[in-house]
Amino acid sequence: MQHIDRIIRSKNVFTAQDGIDTARELAIAISGDRIVAVGAPDDVIAAAPAATPVVDYGEQFVCPGFHDAHLHFFHTSVGSSPYMLMDMGTSEAALVQHALEFSQGLPDDAWVVTQGWRDYRWDPPEHPTKASLDAAFPDRPCVMYSGDGHTLWLNSRALEALGVTRDSEPPAGVPIVLSTGQCCFRD
Repeated sequence: MQHIDRIIRSKNVFTAQDGIDTARELAIAISGDRIVAVGAPDDVIAAAPAATPVVDYGEQFVCPGFHDAHLHFFHTSVGSSPYMLMDMGTSEAALVQHALEFSQGLPDDAWVVTQGWRDYRWDPPEHPTKASLDAAFPDRPCVMYSGDGHTLWLNSRALEALGVTRDSEPPAGVPIVLSTGQCCFRD
């Protein structure tokens, strides 16, 4: 085996290999910025020089990197689960009603999360308001991702849980709009 800088191992490695759709115990040998071997931990470690550092991630999940410069990983992973409602809605009221019905099947402490709204396709085509979510979910955080995943519509409980107030400083390059106009929510 060529020079190995390090080996990482875990009991939960997902390789995206055809035909294998579960994570399993593996080790990965790395040389420079390249993976040079993947296999059973004992085999990979035995094939490397004795002084090669081994980083054991225990049961932590390890998977190939996500290299897409514009990846919506959260939406992709949660979107097909029973914890996110995928729904565009026909209006603000219709989508809030669907979210309320959807929330009945969630654990009591789960956030209500949806994706898909496109206010310009609603009847009427109006921006959604925080008030409609506050009325439906007065005691539970609710966050609704737009259809393109770039805009959030949140209720007061979600804003409170995230620590967002009118005085919050937005992260660099990320606007937080808490008023009327081209925004995700408004008073």
